[in-house]
Amino acid sequence: MRHIKLTEEQAKIVEDNIALTYWYLGLKGLDPEEWWDLLAIELCKSVIHHNPKKGSLANYFKMRSDFLVIKQNQKNKAQKRTNNGMYDLDDEFTNDQELIQLSYDYNEDILESIMLQDLLDGEYGDIIRLKYMGYTQSEISEYLGVSQSQISKILKKVRDDLDKETVI
Repeated sequence: MRHIKLTEEQAKIVEDNIALTYWYLGLKGLDPEEWWDLLAIELCKSVIHHNPKKGSLANYFKMRSDFLVIKQNQKNKAQKRTNNGMYDLDDEFTNDQELIQLSYDYNEDILESIMLQDLLDGEYGDIIRLKYMGYTQSEISEYLGVSQSQISKILKKVRDDLDKETVI
């Protein structure tokens, strides 16, 4: 298990901002029993990595938490699947068409995950991650401290690169 080490100053910041976890739980309507631990850890990580010059801790925590929730929901969805894309046999399906659709959705999820992970690991990962979470170009530019036109150019380049990859 990996431990998070905080300085005394960081621990004080976490203590002073623990209300952010309650705020986020309420904002997203999440079950505290299911999400509290993950969000508390995310708050610690947010404090460690936060750069005050790029925006408030609350906004940074929300951005990181949004991504955490997306990843956790994808993980939970994937755990429901077994045997290379097939659902558990205990699941009831109304017809073969539903099984075909589930298999198609699963394969699409895998392809999208692979492509998304490649993009997120790349040079523009933060920008793509923020755009994927629904932030506008203006919000991204403000958060990252670059011009909106730079964000626009980068997103266009990423779209163009994706178009090239998907053409066979």
